[in-house]
Amino acid sequence: SKLTDEILGRRYTYSPNGFFQINLPVYEMVLREIKQHIKTDNVLDLYAGVGTIGLSVARDHNLTLVECDKSAYRELENNCHGTSAMPVLAKSEEALEYIQPDQTVIIDPPRAGCMPSVIEKIIEQLPVTVIYLSCNPITQARDVQTLLEKYKIKLIAPYNFFPRTPHLENLIVLE
Repeated sequence: SKLTDEILGRRYTYSPNGFFQINLPVYEMVLREIKQHIKTDNVLDLYAGVGTIGLSVARDHNLTLVECDKSAYRELENNCHGTSAMPVLAKSEEALEYIQPDQTVIIDPPRAGCMPSVIEKIIEQLPVTVIYLSCNPITQARDVQTLLEKYKIKLIAPYNFFPRTPHLENLIVLE
């Protein structure tokens, strides 16, 4: 059995056992902000899940989405149907060849943050923009600290997805 939700006017399916943002009004605020920072034709969405970030903000771009969980990947393929987006079944740290200079890279990793190899590849390839959404500001700060060797922070915006809890999602845009 699948669940469906609508985000910014598009329908997405996902598994009840999978991960999906539940506070959709706040999530849509984040997506609208992210969309404003995409200025390249090529967009790479790492840790893509079922594809809601990449497909919501860059559906009309040359979009590649990388996801390692097989169940989420099946939903991602389904959600990409009818678009030119390219889903890739791989761990982000095993899909480093997709990180290119002429693109915007979107990162929304698990709580542990990015593997060092992902951050190193970004610094080596220097994509135009890095958009980093995180549910763990501690690992995000660690990763961004390294990116600051070559990037400047353009935006930091925390979002309160879970009121009356200590959890927040933090968006950092680097150029």
